[in-house]
Amino acid sequence: MTLRRALAALVAGMACAGPSSAFASGFFFGDNGSRALQLGGAFAGQADDLTAIQHNPAGLAQQQGFTFLLDGFGLNHDISFLRKDADGGTRGPAVTNTGGVFLLPFAAVGYGMPLGGHRFTLSAGVYGPPSVGRYTFPEPDYTVVDKDGRKTYARDPRKYAPQRYGLIENDIIILYPTLSASYELHPKVSVGASLQYVYSHLKFRIAATSILFTPDSQIEEDPAWDSVMGIDQTGAPTVTGVLGVMVRPVETVQIGLSYRPPVPIHASGQADVALGAVASQLYEVVGQNATFTMTLPQELKLGVHVQPLPALGVNVDAVYQGWQSVSEFVLTPTDIALQPKSNPDAEPTTLEAIHIPKQWHHIWSIRGGAEYRFTFGLTARAGVLWEQQASGNERLHIDFLHPTRAFITGGAEYALGPVSILLTGAYQPSQTIEVTNSEVRQANTDPATMGSVVGNGTYTTGGWIVGAGIRGSFGGGGRPATPGVRNLSPDEGVLTL
Repeated sequence: MTLRRALAALVAGMACAGPSSAFASGFFFGDNGSRALQLGGAFAGQADDLTAIQHNPAGLAQQQGFTFLLDGFGLNHDISFLRKDADGGTRGPAVTNTGGVFLLPFAAVGYGMPLGGHRFTLSAGVYGPPSVGRYTFPEPDYTVVDKDGRKTYARDPRKYAPQRYGLIENDIIILYPTLSASYELHPKVSVGASLQYVYSHLKFRIAATSILFTPDSQIEEDPAWDSVMGIDQTGAPTVTGVLGVMVRPVETVQIGLSYRPPVPIHASGQADVALGAVASQLYEVVGQNATFTMTLPQELKLGVHVQPLPALGVNVDAVYQGWQSVSEFVLTPTDIALQPKSNPDAEPTTLEAIHIPKQWHHIWSIRGGAEYRFTFGLTARAGVLWEQQASGNERLHIDFLHPTRAFITGGAEYALGPVSILLTGAYQPSQTIEVTNSEVRQANTDPATMGSVVGNGTYTTGGWIVGAGIRGSFGGGGRPATPGVRNLSPDEGVLTL
């Protein structure tokens, strides 16, 4: 029964740590779309390219004729963690994320045409959420060697992999193949909708303990009690969408509103358990299948685009993400059981569903940006993206290290006839967070025997995004005029260099 609880705890710990790197705490890493990110992610009120299928599908009606878009981003999330023991001392060198640059694509095509005397646009595209889906931390080495007549670890995981109870590695892919439509109900009002299929594939690894007492310090976390689980699961077919509306109350002001409902994730596949030195002497694992469920939150965006000068545009967005809807993770073993080695004829003990409560709350993100269009085809943009933290420091760990933070963004777009090229960058200044009140513990054998606190220490996080994009518009008179934005003429106050 003790090892049965240990395996249950291992599964629970795996569910807590793994998926959160892609979804958890309501935090994304920047935002999608070269033009949008250049403006600090403030795009719901402008939405004048095909990334409107995410930001606000009502904006698609601004585009006529055939249009295409291709963006490619590289996301680098720097993370380091120097763990502190119960007595305040540190152990080992700081561990860092070596997962490297994560590639994030966005591709779409569209066609706009008159319909009933108003603009109508259809679009198809695919993109992923703006997040880093691959993290890699030190692999615990459980090799035991004989040193001066005593057994010891070749590279003690307590020193070289102190994060193993939070995350060893993950590689998560989520994609939204999307069909969108937008219609201009009135010269001042457009509506739009995106229908999306949700593809998800989750891979991650974590360690948990089956130690039989509550350690007082990290030095007592004997790795001989560790077991490691690896999850490799694919999400079931799921459909979601985005609804949007765009209103132009006056010629120089445009207001956009978009909404995405909660998105359920139901994944199934392998859950491979490698029992540690102690557990493997007593039991063997039978079966390797499990299911995982969680719900991504609803998202509401309100944006305003103002055109104070013909060449100057200013955007401000407020974004709400309802992460309080993530009440729990549920991991259900479908055939995983423990078979005692001492009695191979005994009926294996099958694990029951494991519910992992979360303590997240809703968050707000404020974005702002400005652009200036020069007469020779260049548009320069800059912005700031600020977002809240969805969990307290007591719940922080390396698997979802996203404190309240800001991105500084910018870039340029150069038009070559009907085609434009964009270069984009964003930077999150490095932050250091000291956590001394962590509630993150090892998953332990017996719920009555708590594992040691593993979340205290010094965290450093920062990062950057670089990207490039290309857009084209054919058969619609070139780049269409945004509602609320007058077509430019050389003598209309545009800066000429």
